[in-house]
Amino acid sequence: MGRASGIMALFMTLSLLFLIGCTADQNTDQPLTEESPPVSGPSLQPTPEPSPEPIPENAAGTFASPSWQVAGKSSFNYQAYAVNFMNDKFGIMVGYSGEMHYTNDGGQSWPEGENTSACQHCLDIVDESLAWSAGNSGNVRVTRDGGKTWEAVSNLALGATLSNISFIDDTTGWIANNNNRRFAVTNDGGQTWTESALPEEIDSVAAVFLRTANDVYLLTRSGQFCITNDGGQTWKIDSLGFDKYGFVDMMNNRKDHLPANRQPVADLVFTDENNGMAAFIGMVPSKGFFAYVLSTSDGGASWTEEQLVFDEDFTPYSISLSRDLKYLTVTSNDRRILLLKHK
Repeated sequence: MGRASGIMALFMTLSLLFLIGCTADQNTDQPLTEESPPVSGPSLQPTPEPSPEPIPENAAGTFASPSWQVAGKSSFNYQAYAVNFMNDKFGIMVGYSGEMHYTNDGGQSWPEGENTSACQHCLDIVDESLAWSAGNSGNVRVTRDGGKTWEAVSNLALGATLSNISFIDDTTGWIANNNNRRFAVTNDGGQTWTESALPEEIDSVAAVFLRTANDVYLLTRSGQFCITNDGGQTWKIDSLGFDKYGFVDMMNNRKDHLPANRQPVADLVFTDENNGMAAFIGMVPSKGFFAYVLSTSDGGASWTEEQLVFDEDFTPYSISLSRDLKYLTVTSNDRRILLLKHK
């Protein structure tokens, strides 16, 4: 098999895992029911906490970057969709059948948190105690003890899997999905939700970030960079120029688009009105998956681009930024984690 054919076969395998790992709910108003496991691939049933195993020195392959340095390498044995580190020690992962795990030792061990929910696809770590997650069946969960226990708030029916989440504290946050451009806002910690829709000009949602209750940033799968300063009433829309990358969303046959997967293939964070980063993973046919980080110091008027170059056997699967922009978490399709620290 040639290299191009091998890459395409890998893409199809990953796409199947992305799509059947947790089937999207057709009616998110229905009560939570037990989900069927995937029909192929390794067993994805919730697993008991394994004994920590030594992490090989080359667990995440090689990596070189002018802006990022390796802060940690680790791996995991769970079907996780979203993985994020707040610093070089504390991180959380959420995924299949509501299985949640946390680490306080840089990923060398992943104790399981207490949670009952459908599959969880998105995650936002606010601080070392508070984090939010959402996913199938409209289930939204919050932890106030660093991932050890998770509690349910009011379910949210947006007509599709909840795939994007951002909170500024324990009361105010947004949740959106990447299919129908609908989002919902809460100001009371998820007890009630106010639903709305993005304007027609915004074609999708790949990542969302709340800097304040009114100042919200959004990245679409087509590379639109959108800002609202009035809580979503009006939007300013610019382009990050995804047409230059050669990306294709194979599942929807859309050129210049990020893949429409349920794990986070993009993230967006601003520390103030000027300084921010956008990170994303795209697929180029016959070449593979590529990861980029864009940085701005003028509120998105201009961006500095860097491609993240990994060893050939490290295929990026998900990507996330820490709230302070000091750390970047990249997972691979074979459940390895590369934790990077900004130089």
